[in-house]
Amino acid sequence: MLFSHLAGDALAPPLIGTISDRVGIRTAMLVLPAAGVLGGLVTLGALRTVGRDMARVRA
Repeated sequence: MLFSHLAGDALAPPLIGTISDRVGIRTAMLVLPAAGVLGGLVTLGALRTVGRDMARVRA
């Protein structure tokens, strides 16, 4: 968790700056919530398999 937070803090400003330079600040700022939603969907997908994965590890 710490590493992903640190990496996100380090990578997000230059990434948003690059997107802003290419397509504008409004679009660049709209990428942020979209990335959050995508991350949430990935997490929900992982929740569907975590029970089976844990059972497999215990076996």
